[in-house]
Amino acid sequence: EIASLLLMLAFMLGIWLRLTPPGLAGFPVNDGGMFAVMISDLGDHHYSLPAFTTYNGATIPFVYPPLGLYIARILIDIFHISVFQILLWLPAFISVLTILAFYMFANELLESRIQASLATVIFAISPRSFSWFVMGGGLTRVLGMLGLLLTLYGARKLFREPSRKNLFLTILFGTLTVLSHPEAIVHTIAAAVLLWLTTARNKTAFVSALQVCVGVIILASPWWATVLFQHGPGPFMRGSQTGFPVLFFAVIPFYFTEETMMTLISVLSLIGIFTELRRQNYFLPAWIFVSFLVEPRSAAWVANISLAMLGAIALDKIILVGLSNIKNGFVSPTDNRSVYESWITRLLLGYICLYIAGGTYTYSVRLANIHLDNDQRQAMSWVKNNTPDGSHFVLLTTLDFADYPMRDPVQEWFPALTGRTSETTLQGREWLLGGQFFDSFDAFREMQNCIPKDRQCIETEAKKLGISFDYLYIKKQTAVQCQESATCRYNSQALVEDLEKSSAYTLVYENSVAVIFRSNTVK
Repeated sequence: EIASLLLMLAFMLGIWLRLTPPGLAGFPVNDGGMFAVMISDLGDHHYSLPAFTTYNGATIPFVYPPLGLYIARILIDIFHISVFQILLWLPAFISVLTILAFYMFANELLESRIQASLATVIFAISPRSFSWFVMGGGLTRVLGMLGLLLTLYGARKLFREPSRKNLFLTILFGTLTVLSHPEAIVHTIAAAVLLWLTTARNKTAFVSALQVCVGVIILASPWWATVLFQHGPGPFMRGSQTGFPVLFFAVIPFYFTEETMMTLISVLSLIGIFTELRRQNYFLPAWIFVSFLVEPRSAAWVANISLAMLGAIALDKIILVGLSNIKNGFVSPTDNRSVYESWITRLLLGYICLYIAGGTYTYSVRLANIHLDNDQRQAMSWVKNNTPDGSHFVLLTTLDFADYPMRDPVQEWFPALTGRTSETTLQGREWLLGGQFFDSFDAFREMQNCIPKDRQCIETEAKKLGISFDYLYIKKQTAVQCQESATCRYNSQALVEDLEKSSAYTLVYENSVAVIFRSNTVK
């Protein structure tokens, strides 16, 4: 059966693409440093929630939904594996489970198993369906994604067939979401409300939804009640003010699929949107815009769920049907051959799968390169073993800080691997700064802009930020690709040379990727 074959293909390609980044990286992809420390904190407190995490010496409240952290801690204690191996592999394996959860929801929502299977293939091979979930910090994000899909699956079944079983499952899945990721909570609530408005607007479904809300609040109470007792509502209020204001500017051009070549998924999805609007089915088109409206920061990975289903609808209802009915250049509506038995249909589906999967594989390979290499970890090991406890660092690591504030592994992993304080690391500050988070982001960006300049720039920006530091950690990064025989200057070399000439700084460490200076003026 074609649906079963498509589903098998979805899992084969999805597993391959998701395991490629951790398999090539050998160290957690991109982020996860803060979670590594929080997992360690749970072990130190014998599984009770500490009031604060020891990460970065910033007295960051330990208010993050802890389910993923507890799962990691339990696996570490049972199997005696390192937290680095957990953050390297566990997010990717859970990401595979999201393929199954997606199919369950799509099969419940769409009108045919073939459409659900087509949508699952598109979802499985879409870069956005796993890019931020196979990273080290994806441990909580991917659990939030899994919970969202399962909760919507349960809600759809509950709205259609009210029963104690469906009520219990929806409450259980909703609790999984609440205990996994804060942004997933917002998106799940918004999608469930939209699902009710567009597909089940009746009193019975409304009462069921209220019962789910009460049940989830009760089941998740050990976490949120502990946090409220320790900190009050302040951290939650501050964290809710830090979403990136992308909104509709990202929706209109459909650039958020992260495809590396022709944006085929976007094109198919756009056709699907107008197909659904013509059929007066509004949930999937509206869900894209609602995602960016309620929580722009992670809206793209939620909208991708809708895009995959819309792409499948476009293929099943418009493209494949039209293609199979064309004879001698004309549409023949009386042709009753099964669409999926046509060799041209299978050829087109094969081409689409190979084309998107090939582009996504190149994306996976590039994603694997975003991690700390051995030389960076060696430099951080030197910091841990050769600098005083309580030392404060300024990290100058990237000129792309403005575009990728959370895609800088050096910034996040430095406090975790060294035990020292980084004055330029943003992770965790959302629970402290609230609405001022973006002001700090702009200030930190200006500090990073000192990389190709001089020490005066660093001192000026540090004064603006009101920070003092004991050490400067400067990442070497070539500005352009050099020939093997050429002498390459890295983009911070002028800064390093200026610091070497100054009596205010002493060079204390250097390797192929990092330079560390001690400040002689801060005591």
